[in-house]
Amino acid sequence: MSTTTRRNFLKSTSVVATSLLVAGPGMAKTAFNDTKNKFPHYKSGAPMRTNLRQGVLNAGQSLRIKGLVKNAGTKSVIPGATVEIWHASPKGRYDFTTQFKHRGAMECGIKGAYSFQTVMPGHTKKENAKQARRVFLKISAPGHATQLATLYFDEQGLP
Repeated sequence: MSTTTRRNFLKSTSVVATSLLVAGPGMAKTAFNDTKNKFPHYKSGAPMRTNLRQGVLNAGQSLRIKGLVKNAGTKSVIPGATVEIWHASPKGRYDFTTQFKHRGAMECGIKGAYSFQTVMPGHTKKENAKQARRVFLKISAPGHATQLATLYFDEQGLP
Protein backbone atom coordinates (compact mmCIF):
# COMPACT_ATOMS: atom_id res chain seq x y z
CA MET A 1 0.00 0.00 0.00
CA SER A 2 1.45 3.34 -1.05
CA THR A 3 1.73 6.18 1.44
CA THR A 4 2.13 8.78 -1.32
CA THR A 5 -0.69 11.28 -1.20
CA ARG A 6 -1.71 13.53 -4.09
CA ARG A 7 -0.49 16.56 -2.11
CA ASN A 8 2.94 15.01 -1.46
CA PHE A 9 3.22 13.91 -5.08
CA LEU A 10 2.42 17.41 -6.38
CA LYS A 11 4.80 19.00 -3.89
CA SER A 12 7.65 16.70 -4.91
CA THR A 13 7.04 17.17 -8.65
CA SER A 14 6.24 20.89 -8.75
CA VAL A 15 8.59 23.44 -10.19
CA VAL A 16 9.00 26.95 -8.96
CA ALA A 17 10.83 29.97 -10.28
CA THR A 18 13.06 31.14 -7.46
CA SER A 19 15.52 33.95 -7.14
CA LEU A 20 13.26 35.88 -9.46
CA LEU A 21 14.74 39.23 -10.41
CA VAL A 22 12.95 42.02 -12.19
CA ALA A 23 15.27 44.80 -13.29
CA GLY A 24 13.99 48.06 -14.66
CA PRO A 25 11.20 50.06 -13.11
CA GLY A 26 11.32 48.19 -9.82
CA MET A 27 10.56 44.89 -8.24
CA ALA A 28 7.30 43.05 -8.75
CA LYS A 29 5.04 41.13 -6.43
CA THR A 30 4.96 37.46 -7.44
CA ALA A 31 2.07 35.02 -7.14
CA PHE A 32 2.26 31.32 -7.97
CA ASN A 33 -1.09 29.92 -9.01
CA ASP A 34 -2.67 26.48 -9.00
CA THR A 35 -3.14 26.43 -12.75
CA LYS A 36 -5.55 23.55 -13.37
CA ASN A 37 -4.46 24.11 -17.00
CA LYS A 38 -5.80 27.68 -17.03
CA PHE A 39 -3.37 30.29 -18.29
CA PRO A 40 -4.91 33.78 -18.71
CA HIS A 41 -4.37 35.34 -22.15
CA TYR A 42 -2.17 32.38 -23.14
CA LYS A 43 -1.51 31.44 -26.78
CA SER A 44 0.47 28.27 -27.42
CA GLY A 45 3.33 28.14 -29.89
CA ALA A 46 5.32 31.18 -28.76
CA PRO A 47 8.71 31.31 -30.48
CA MET A 48 11.90 30.43 -28.66
CA ARG A 49 13.27 33.93 -28.01
CA THR A 50 14.36 35.93 -25.00
CA ASN A 51 14.26 39.44 -26.47
CA LEU A 52 10.64 40.56 -26.67
CA ARG A 53 11.53 44.19 -27.51
CA GLN A 54 10.92 44.23 -31.24
CA GLY A 55 10.18 47.14 -33.51
CA VAL A 56 9.13 50.71 -32.91
CA LEU A 57 5.71 49.66 -31.59
CA ASN A 58 7.39 48.02 -28.61
CA ALA A 59 8.98 51.23 -27.41
CA GLY A 60 8.48 51.41 -23.69
CA GLN A 61 10.14 51.17 -20.33
CA SER A 62 12.80 48.43 -20.41
CA LEU A 63 12.21 45.38 -18.24
CA ARG A 64 14.45 42.35 -17.57
CA ILE A 65 13.02 39.27 -15.92
CA LYS A 66 15.36 36.49 -14.86
CA GLY A 67 15.53 33.70 -12.35
CA LEU A 68 16.14 30.03 -11.63
CA VAL A 69 13.78 27.09 -11.93
CA LYS A 70 13.95 24.82 -8.88
CA ASN A 71 12.04 21.89 -7.45
CA ALA A 72 9.53 23.27 -4.93
CA GLY A 73 10.17 20.44 -2.48
CA THR A 74 13.92 19.87 -2.65
CA LYS A 75 14.97 23.36 -3.84
CA SER A 76 17.33 21.69 -6.33
CA VAL A 77 17.77 23.25 -9.77
CA ILE A 78 15.75 21.66 -12.58
CA PRO A 79 17.86 21.64 -15.76
CA GLY A 80 16.08 21.78 -19.10
CA ALA A 81 12.86 23.37 -17.85
CA THR A 82 10.93 25.51 -20.31
CA VAL A 83 9.80 29.00 -19.33
CA GLU A 84 7.21 30.82 -21.42
CA ILE A 85 6.47 34.50 -20.87
CA TRP A 86 3.67 36.75 -22.09
CA HIS A 87 2.13 40.10 -21.24
CA ALA A 88 0.12 42.97 -22.65
CA SER A 89 1.68 45.68 -24.79
CA PRO A 90 2.54 49.03 -23.18
CA LYS A 91 -0.95 50.10 -24.35
CA GLY A 92 -2.58 47.23 -22.46
CA ARG A 93 -3.39 44.93 -25.39
CA TYR A 94 -2.61 41.21 -25.72
CA ASP A 95 -1.48 39.92 -29.11
CA PHE A 96 -3.18 36.72 -30.28
CA THR A 97 -1.80 36.86 -33.83
CA THR A 98 0.93 34.69 -35.29
CA GLN A 99 3.43 37.50 -34.63
CA PHE A 100 3.46 36.59 -30.92
CA LYS A 101 4.24 40.15 -29.80
CA HIS A 102 5.25 40.26 -26.14
CA ARG A 103 5.43 36.45 -26.06
CA GLY A 104 8.44 34.19 -25.96
CA ALA A 105 9.91 31.00 -24.55
CA MET A 106 13.27 29.53 -23.67
CA GLU A 107 14.67 26.27 -22.45
CA CYS A 108 16.74 26.67 -19.31
CA GLY A 109 20.22 25.21 -19.41
CA ILE A 110 21.81 22.84 -16.92
CA LYS A 111 21.77 25.58 -14.27
CA GLY A 112 18.00 26.15 -14.61
CA ALA A 113 18.50 29.84 -15.42
CA TYR A 114 16.26 31.99 -17.59
CA SER A 115 16.33 35.64 -18.65
CA PHE A 116 13.98 37.75 -20.78
CA GLN A 117 14.33 41.32 -22.03
CA THR A 118 11.00 43.05 -22.66
CA VAL A 119 9.03 46.21 -21.91
CA MET A 120 6.76 47.15 -19.02
CA PRO A 121 3.22 46.02 -19.86
CA GLY A 122 0.37 48.48 -19.81
CA HIS A 123 -2.82 48.26 -17.77
CA THR A 124 -5.55 46.05 -19.17
CA LYS A 125 -9.27 46.45 -18.61
CA LYS A 126 -11.82 43.94 -17.39
CA GLU A 127 -15.43 45.07 -17.34
CA ASN A 128 -14.22 48.69 -17.67
CA ALA A 129 -12.03 48.39 -14.56
CA LYS A 130 -8.29 48.97 -14.85
CA GLN A 131 -6.27 45.89 -13.88
CA ALA A 132 -2.75 45.77 -12.49
CA ARG A 133 0.09 45.57 -14.98
CA ARG A 134 1.38 42.01 -14.97
CA VAL A 135 3.64 39.48 -16.65
CA PHE A 136 2.81 35.77 -16.82
CA LEU A 137 5.35 32.93 -16.76
CA LYS A 138 4.45 29.31 -17.52
CA ILE A 139 7.11 27.00 -16.08
CA SER A 140 7.23 23.35 -17.14
CA ALA A 141 9.64 20.44 -17.01
CA PRO A 142 9.29 16.72 -17.76
CA GLY A 143 8.16 14.82 -14.67
CA HIS A 144 7.02 17.97 -12.87
CA ALA A 145 3.68 19.75 -12.53
CA THR A 146 3.42 22.89 -14.68
CA GLN A 147 3.22 26.17 -12.75
CA LEU A 148 2.03 29.67 -13.54
CA ALA A 149 3.78 32.66 -11.97
CA THR A 150 2.30 36.14 -12.24
CA LEU A 151 4.36 39.27 -11.62
CA TYR A 152 2.25 42.26 -10.57
CA PHE A 153 3.29 45.92 -10.84
CA ASP A 154 1.60 49.00 -9.37
CA GLU A 155 1.19 52.42 -10.97
CA GLN A 156 4.91 53.24 -10.92
CA GLY A 157 6.05 49.67 -11.66
CA LEU A 158 6.87 49.09 -8.01
CA PRO A 159 5.27 46.64 -5.57
